[in-house]
Amino acid sequence: MTVRARILLAVSVLALLTPAAGQMARDIPFSNTILVYADPGRDWNAGGFEYYLAYVDKDGRPRDRLFDGFLFLAINAPSKRNFWDGKAGAADWDWWLERIFEPGRQLDALEGDARALESRLGPAAPRKVIISIPRPPVDADAAGQEAVVKDFVDRCVRRFGDKAYRRVALDGFYWFHEGVDGTNAGLVNSLSQDLRSRGLRLYWIPYDVGHENRAHLLKWRMGSLRFDGVWLQPNYFWAERNEKYAAQDLDDTVSFARSMSAQVEVEFDRGAYSTGWKLGRYNHYLISADVYGYRNGPLMYYDGYLGYIKCGQSRNPVQRAVYDDLYWFTRKAYLPKPMTYPAVFFETGSAADPAAHPEIGLWIEKGGEEGRLYLVEPDPNKDYLVILKSARKASGKLEALIDGVPVRLEKVKAGSGAGEAGLDRFRLPRVLIQKAWKPKTTLVVALRRTGGGEIREGWARPDDFVFRYLKGKQPMETEMRLEINEATAELRNAFEETVVGLRGAGAAGPGAGFEISDGTPRPRRVAWAPGGGGEFIWCTGKGDREGNLRIRPDPGVEIAELVAFPAGASFHLRPGSCGDTRVDLHIPGVSLIPDGKWRLAGEFGRNYRTDLAGGGLWVEAPRTAKSHNLVLLVEAKPGAPVELRTQSPPAAAARIDPGKPRRISIRLKPGHHHFIFTGPVALLDAWLAPR
Repeated sequence: MTVRARILLAVSVLALLTPAAGQMARDIPFSNTILVYADPGRDWNAGGFEYYLAYVDKDGRPRDRLFDGFLFLAINAPSKRNFWDGKAGAADWDWWLERIFEPGRQLDALEGDARALESRLGPAAPRKVIISIPRPPVDADAAGQEAVVKDFVDRCVRRFGDKAYRRVALDGFYWFHEGVDGTNAGLVNSLSQDLRSRGLRLYWIPYDVGHENRAHLLKWRMGSLRFDGVWLQPNYFWAERNEKYAAQDLDDTVSFARSMSAQVEVEFDRGAYSTGWKLGRYNHYLISADVYGYRNGPLMYYDGYLGYIKCGQSRNPVQRAVYDDLYWFTRKAYLPKPMTYPAVFFETGSAADPAAHPEIGLWIEKGGEEGRLYLVEPDPNKDYLVILKSARKASGKLEALIDGVPVRLEKVKAGSGAGEAGLDRFRLPRVLIQKAWKPKTTLVVALRRTGGGEIREGWARPDDFVFRYLKGKQPMETEMRLEINEATAELRNAFEETVVGLRGAGAAGPGAGFEISDGTPRPRRVAWAPGGGGEFIWCTGKGDREGNLRIRPDPGVEIAELVAFPAGASFHLRPGSCGDTRVDLHIPGVSLIPDGKWRLAGEFGRNYRTDLAGGGLWVEAPRTAKSHNLVLLVEAKPGAPVELRTQSPPAAAARIDPGKPRRISIRLKPGHHHFIFTGPVALLDAWLAPR
């Protein structure tokens, strides 16, 4: 079996264990629907929908379509009553109806914005609209509740028809109450039947926190609750709310939802673009979509209020990247990647000075060879690399100031840059990040640099990744980026010694391959074995004076996939952090197999994983001359000892006795390895380290 086939097999493990979706209506006419909150004071005026309807570039120009569905809802009424507890009165229901059809706002604004975009993007199919139905009055009997709901639906349908919109179309209604119990299941079913007779649909997005709605999903799966589509809220994003939310595990929720043939809501709000651990959790929704199959949609997206729009309009590169990622995700071209914070330079005492006004990102003081740096809101679940590119190669040092005490950061030798310009990589361990974390305050890691030349560029990113390019997918940009033209590819900011894996595409004859710079006037040539053009070939290259590594494919050969990492690098897995179950994100590296046996544990921001016995690890050791050790920090739960066993061939690799955490090290040959724990363990850390 080829390397790529084994990767695809591992990523598909869970899909083989769960049934295909069969209860979501097959004719749902949207792919990506955003929840639009129109509470009092949240007015949607002309121009307000532009960043939802279209993907707008950094210069403010619409480039492509984005959301094709819009779910209008409100939590509160002007009367201070709400729409979820069944106590809203007739006047509140009337207000909500008028609110939706308010002249010039909400639906009118959506219609107008869609019309305005046609001059830039051309005509499109009408955007689909879903309208929220408040919870029926709890003090009414079943007949009274049905009458209230039917009257509201009748008036909505009539008013929508009177508007004669051309660019938006009514698709159906949303059952606002997030819990359905036995007293109103009959109402849901009669409403569903009525809507279907009108050519409309009924949707539901229940919460999963506390798991009390799982019984209702089972009823829906069995056909006794008749929604046309159900999206389960993972509630994984809001761990800070209380213990119930902190216990939510995205992988567990998604596994259950998919076993019920339901879909998943993607959750986001402005907390993600100001808080590192929340941004990490949000990224786990995107990274996990292909693992568990919910990327195939249709999907609902919660962004609080204006969350994605604020990111799209932001000049902060971390926040703007959230909006860019959203676009690629909706196009099924999102490439999982580390949360990279490109440096923003500031002047002391300015409004941007993070000492007084901290904002997520890496901030570097302007001017000189020495100065202050601030890493604001990194993900405390991750170890980080701080990468600094100087005007010249020079020896500098970087210190973290923890409670005013300087701690010198390790310079990563394997990650030193190529060329005459200085490119230094410093390791910032998560233990220091967590020491800098103060309750209810912005997480700021203050840094101090001495020596090394004036800083030209800088980046901060987690250390648990390899650089990857995949044709047709979102470009990955960290301190490295790949630029491709017709004849050559150039890897910017390469390492002093860079290991490159290449997989080709296109018509290629015998002996076809690539030329790659190796630091000499004559580039090194690498070629596939006969018939192996679809496999990776591995080679080592060095950058030029500017630190750029050139790759020249043979005529007729395209780069289908590329991975790059420094020779001698370690590959980390942080169990419990974003992407830990995304196998192909850690090739080479270590990943948890997404087989439903791993559970989230620990407190948010300091998570790890436990298994239910039988949890697996997928390990891909680099196919280089150096061998590697798999190193695990693991603790067996009380009871019998636990074995870590290899699966091919089956054999015991290590024994873990109950008690304190134990570090185990296993020597691996290059290639794929599959391990299984025979009993329940807590996996605290994992990495591949060169021998």
